[in-house]
Parts: sequence; C-alpha cells; structure tokens
Amino acid sequence: MPEIKKSFDYKKEIEIVKPEIKVKIKAILKEVEDLSFKYKNLESFGIATMKQSAEILEFGKIASPFVIEALYLSKNFNYKYWLVDILGYLKDKRNILPLLSIVEDENEEIEIRKRAVESVAEIGGKEAIKFLKDSYKIVKNEEVKEKIAEVIVKLEERF
Repeated sequence: MPEIKKSFDYKKEIEIVKPEIKVKIKAILKEVEDLSFKYKNLESFGIATMKQSAEILEFGKIASPFVIEALYLSKNFNYKYWLVDILGYLKDKRNILPLLSIVEDENEEIEIRKRAVESVAEIGGKEAIKFLKDSYKIVKNEEVKEKIAEVIVKLEERF
C-alpha cells in the first residue's frame, strides 16, 4: 500500500464523532463487509447493499473517515469496490486524495482503481482536475490512464 495522501486526518475525525454515531456507522460497514463475502459479482452485491448504501449516505460527510479507514484495512475486492464507490457519492472533497492513493497504487486491482477515478469525478471540482492530471503522470497502467484521461475531459467540460 502506498503512503496515504491525506486531505484530512481521518483517524482524528473518527475520534471526535459521538460514540452512538460511531457505533451505527461501524455496524453498517460491518454489514456490508459481511455481505461482500456472500456475493460473487458486483451487480448482485450492489443490489444486496442498497439499504446500507442509503444509510451511509444519510450520515453524509461524517461517514467519510470511517469509510476511508475501512478502505485501507480491507483486502476484499467487493468490499473495497463498494467503499471506493460510496466515497464518490458522499461528495466530500476531503475524499479526493485518499481516492487518488488508490488510483496510483500499482498493486491495487485495476477495476477498483478505475472506480476510484470515477468517484473522484463524482466529487468533482477544479482541484479534482489538477489532482487527476498529477495522477496521470504517475500511473503506469494504460487502462487506468485511459480512465483518468476520460474523466479529465468530462470534468473540464463541467468546470
């Protein structure tokens, strides 16, 4: 795992969340992780976790540090894909740099890296374009580079 690019100290953010909220978010993430072992493909896994996705999204940005922590701890493909996906939907600009750590990790699964690029696009903003251009220079895998280039073009049209 490459060094984590921090846009915020997610561990510190977790510490300041009310204990009852912490318990709820961690329980939802545990449900998703447990389900991730039961499904072979992402489509059925995604359908099975719609309730948990909605619950995490209801927490909004407060869930971001918990999702990032789970992402860096997990080795499970389905779960990591779901975590990367939900980070984009949370629309929290603090998630951009942790997502780019995944994009730039040459040891990470290509599909997860490409999904991380798409999640950065969902968060959007001019800073996302700049960071993606930097990542493009670092990334060696052609599939991932192609996805980055595609997303940069789309973002430049929007911003």
